[in-house]
Amino acid sequence: MPHAISLATAIVLGLICLTAGLLLGAMPIQNLKMTEQQRRASSLLCFVIAIIYIVMLFIGQDLATWTMLGGILVGFGIAKIPPVHGFFISQWDFLKPYDPKKKTKKRNRK
Repeated sequence: MPHAISLATAIVLGLICLTAGLLLGAMPIQNLKMTEQQRRASSLLCFVIAIIYIVMLFIGQDLATWTMLGGILVGFGIAKIPPVHGFFISQWDFLKPYDPKKKTKKRNRK
C-alpha cells in the first residue's frame, strides 16, 4: 500500500495533468491553426509536464507517473468531444483557432 505522501502526490499530479490535457485538447491540433500564443503555451506546458514525469519516473513514483499519463490522456479525450470542445472555444478566446484575415489586393488605378 502506498504511503500517504505518495498517494497525495499522485492525486495532485493526476489532477494537474487532467487540467493540462483539457487545455491541450481544447487547442487546435494542427500547427497552422494555432496562434503564436497557443504554440508557446502548448510547448511550455508539454515541456514542464515531461520534466515532472521524468523526475517522478527516476525517483520511483510509479503511481504518480501512471496517474499523470492517465490524466493527460483522459483530459485530452474529454476536450476533443465536440460539444465540450465547442464549449471551451466559446468561453475562452485564447483557445480559438487562428483565422488568417483575407487580404484583398489593391489595384493601382491610374
